Amino acid sequence: MNQKLIAEIGKSQRLQILNKLKRTQGLSVTELAEKIGMSYMGIKQHCIELQKGGYLDTWRRPKPVGRPEMLYRLTQRAHELFPVASNEMTIGLLESSLKLFGPTAAEKLLLNVFQHKADGYIARLKGETMEAKLASFVKLRDQDGCMAELEKEEHGFRIVEHHSPILDLLRAFPIVARLEAEMLQRVLKLPVQREEQSVSGLYQCIFHLGGRAPVRESHPEFEKIVVPRERKEPAPKKEPVKEVEPVQKMEAEPVRQVEPLPKAEPKSKAKPARQAEFTGELF
Repeated sequence: MNQKLIAEIGKSQRLQILNKLKRTQGLSVTELAEKIGMSYMGIKQHCIELQKGGYLDTWRRPKPVGRPEMLYRLTQRAHELFPVASNEMTIGLLESSLKLFGPTAAEKLLLNVFQHKADGYIARLKGETMEAKLASFVKLRDQDGCMAELEKEEHGFRIVEHHSPILDLLRAFPIVARLEAEMLQRVLKLPVQREEQSVSGLYQCIFHLGGRAPVRESHPEFEKIVVPRERKEPAPKKEPVKEVEPVQKMEAEPVRQVEPLPKAEPKSKAKPARQAEFTGELF
């Protein structure tokens, strides 16, 4: 947490209010008083001071009967009060890897990080039944600062996380969302569907587990992080064999006899040229 902001908030009751609101989309003063065990006026005074500091704002929730109810909720500034696992240096190094080693360099580095993180979760996971394993995993995520809760839904379970310690990394490299879901799928051996919500600038992520969630396909280079599944390839279609028509036999034509050429007659011998007689007269 940011120590300067903690000193600015001061009282532990205010931290309790912030932690309760962080796990919800907003609570009324009456609801906060019941959860924390303080008086209505005491909670009201703390909420007013936190609102002046820019950590809370208000919105009105409609009611079936009567006037809308005013709720307090956290602002974006309050996010800085909660654990952060990444910083500008981390993002700067990943961006530099893109320039130095190509467009897939950052993805490969992040993949390696999530593989090691998944191995750590698998080593610490406890429980015999699936529900016990899910509860153990949610506890580990909560220790990492994700403010995680396990809830039941119609087709199975879901994990709701009200904080992301790597939110700035998630915004700079959206592939982190996919790697995070595939990490859960590998650790829990369940189909996972990730759903992210943002209300008033606040982050909430829901991982649907079991029947509702389809099994995710991984990036070709990220095979290790996905739960292995048997994939049946469709058999190639066989083309019908065409019947070949029998080749018709060609009847041989009778060989024609070639008539002999007539013999050439012998050429007559050339007669010797007569010599001209000299008469003695030139002209």
